Parts: sequence; C-alpha cells; structure tokens
Amino acid sequence: MISIEFSSLSYVQFDRRKVRSAMGKAARIVAKSLKQSVGKRGGGGRVYLRNGKRYTASTPGDAPVRLTGNLWRSVKGRPSRRGYAMIVSATAPHAHLLELGMRFSKPRPAFGPAFAMHFGQIQDLLRAAVGDGLTVTAGTPGQPPRATEVN
Repeated sequence: MISIEFSSLSYVQFDRRKVRSAMGKAARIVAKSLKQSVGKRGGGGRVYLRNGKRYTASTPGDAPVRLTGNLWRSVKGRPSRRGYAMIVSATAPHAHLLELGMRFSKPRPAFGPAFAMHFGQIQDLLRAAVGDGLTVTAGTPGQPPRATEVN
C-alpha cells in the first residue's frame, strides 16, 4: 500500500489532476505487465489435447497461459473516478478462479507479481505527481514548507 501524508496543507492547495494522470499511467503499466505474463502460449505443466492441438498448461504458482485469449483481452487498467486509486481488473468470468485457485486446482497468481514488479516505478510516478500537484507552498508565510511524504 502506498500512502501519502500532508502536513498543514489544505485541500484547495492541491491539484489532483496530476495524481489522477499518474494513477492512470501506473494502472496501464501494471495492466501491460499482466497481459505480458498472461499472454504466454505455453507453460511447464500438463499437456492437453484440445481441438486436435497440443496445449501445455501453466504450473501451479505461475501465471496462467493463454488458450482462448478471453482473460488476456479482459485485462484493463485505469484510475479511479476521483483519481486517488488505480484499478487493474480482469473481467473474464474465470479470472478469479485462476488467480485464487479452486478445490482441485492450485492458484496461478498474476496480479500480485505484476504489481510487485513495478512497485518502485509506481512510487516514483506518484512522488513526481504529488510534487507537481502542489499549487502553492505548504506552511505559513515566513516559515519553510513542511515535508510531503510518499511511503
């Protein structure tokens, strides 16, 4: 989780359009990485025959492989309406079953590793956006501004 704290800053002094833009960019980066991991055609698991073609499934613990492309096409990334969160979603009906696993199949996580891979890049984007979003200097006249922290 990334948290942003302001000390002695009013809501009027902050322009959230920059943060919304950064959240959108971060969500698209994570979605692109997720599509790359899910877009692989073969894995290291069991071999199946489907419609006369050989299909190699993913191993448990690895990202699912692409068979029909429904999961791959359903991955989208966007900022939230207010812009203070990013939404990366897969609307395919079987996405949660692959991510979390079922009684007879182990989980094949893809969201967590895709987010973890780009965590530092997302932090850098948000640091720059928060700095650009400050429209006036925080603090009272005659005193230096207090720090803005991004954790």
